[in-house]
Amino acid sequence: MWRVDILSQSAWGPWAQRINRRPSWAWQLALAAGVLVILGPLVLLILTAILVAAAVFIVASLLAAGLNLLQRLLHALTGHSLLHDDGRRNVRVIHRI
Repeated sequence: MWRVDILSQSAWGPWAQRINRRPSWAWQLALAAGVLVILGPLVLLILTAILVAAAVFIVASLLAAGLNLLQRLLHALTGHSLLHDDGRRNVRVIHRI
């Protein structure tokens, strides 16, 4: 219905006829270009976020491994650990079976 109205108007009629005469591959190419313009930066942002998250995970894992190694060395040298302190002082803990 709107197509007939646009084609019959004097101002938009010639433009609508030009658009209608374009081959389908031109429409497909224009649509593909539009999709690439919109989705291209979005995909790049998502990939960048994934790379940053992976880098943070690797650094945090290496830090945790280093702290664990330090804690094991400290426990081996002194017999007690500073990292696994649960905060209880002078408290009798009853383990029930």
